[in-house]
Amino acid sequence: MTTTAAATITATAPQTAVADANIAIGTQLLIDGSFETSGVGANTWTHTPTVGGWQSSTEIETWGKGFYGLTASNGNNFAELDYDLRLSNIFQNVKTEAGATYSFTFDFMKRPDSIPGSDTINVYWNGKWVGTVDPTVSVWHGATFSVIGTGGNDKIEFIEDAKDNDSYGGLIDNASLKKISLSIAEKAAADKAAADKAAAEKVATDKDADDKAAADKAAAAKAVTDKAAADKAVTDKAAADKAAADKAVADKAAAEKAVADKAAADKAAADKAAAEKAAVDKAAADKAAADKAAADKAAADKAAAEKAAVDKAAADKAAADKAAADKAAADKAAADKAAADKAAADKAAADKAAADKAAADKAAADKAAADKAAADKAAADKAAADKAAADKAAADKAAADKAAADKAAADKAAADKAAADKAAADKAVADKAAADKAAADKAAADKAAADKAAADKAAADQAAADKAAADKAAADKAAADQAAADKAAADKAAADK
Repeated sequence: MTTTAAATITATAPQTAVADANIAIGTQLLIDGSFETSGVGANTWTHTPTVGGWQSSTEIETWGKGFYGLTASNGNNFAELDYDLRLSNIFQNVKTEAGATYSFTFDFMKRPDSIPGSDTINVYWNGKWVGTVDPTVSVWHGATFSVIGTGGNDKIEFIEDAKDNDSYGGLIDNASLKKISLSIAEKAAADKAAADKAAAEKVATDKDADDKAAADKAAAAKAVTDKAAADKAVTDKAAADKAAADKAVADKAAAEKAVADKAAADKAAADKAAAEKAAVDKAAADKAAADKAAADKAAADKAAAEKAAVDKAAADKAAADKAAADKAAADKAAADKAAADKAAADKAAADKAAADKAAADKAAADKAAADKAAADKAAADKAAADKAAADKAAADKAAADKAAADKAAADKAAADKAAADKAAADKAVADKAAADKAAADKAAADKAAADKAAADKAAADQAAADKAAADKAAADKAAADQAAADKAAADKAAADK
């Protein structure tokens, strides 16, 4: 068997093509691919203008089960591609989808009594050659070709070679045309669905990232606000504590001053009372010596006046020193508070800057993580899609390999059965031919003996009888020759048919 095929034939769809019909993958598009509706009987043949969905520019010749000792590869009937001496064709018109790939398969074999090379079967799609098979043995084999739909009504066609137009043609059965890939519209829809899904997933991912960034920013802002409030509370408490401490120191200093002032006053009063008592006592004691007492009193008064002046000067100095110390302490406290306030403000500013930087760094890190996650997901999706495509290709190849192996086994079984059937048929034909020849030889021998006896009798009787016998022998021979010629013509007509 010789098989020649174009890899793929694509036709341009007309502008008026009907929209895609969304034919499911694996759908059978041919009507009666095995010619089962031809109405032909077993062990005979017929010809009709159409069979099922098949049409022809001449007519379609179909053979029934057992004709020429053959059986169909599927069902009971099969077709011969060469009805008469016109160029024969068999075709169907089918509705397809634009851009979809279709698998066209059929079984074929050589007509048993044809001349080798005269059973060529050409396959055409919309008038363009797709491939050729040239069967060399009378055993069913399978052929497979791929074609691409236009989206309109496409024509799949068997055409015989012009050089083979001798009324002997290749035998065809079990034709099938099935969709095996998506159409342009279906691919576009699938691509759009995938793109829409990816876009929706990206929108969801972006929204999640935005929501997380907003939440992180709000949390960072709240953390900054909470820290500022906490720092202010600490600062306010420190200021309150310091004010309370300063007031306590001031109150203690005032109390101590009051105690000191009271002690000094009490001492001055006691000293004055003692002095006055001493003066009275001294005056009473020295009354007798008035002059001396007066002189002593004058001296004592002078001494008391000088001591009072000295005590007052000491008290005034102590008060001035305390006031200076209190002012110095207050000034230092104010300077310490200003320094503490500045340090707190500087710390709050530094903490805010650090928090803002941390928030910005976190937002950048979150965005980088989201971008990486999106990129990783896209890569994972692509890897998954690539793996799915590879897995499908492997599965398709495994299925195709199994189908090929199954078909090869079936073909071999069919070939073995066909060979056995042919051997039995050949033996029956040979046996019948031998029997027919023996009967003919016997009839000829019997007739020759009868003719000879008649001739001998005529010769013995008279010369006229000899002539009559000779005439009869000539007539008998002419009849025998005519019968032989008629039989040869009938045998040839039967062989041609």
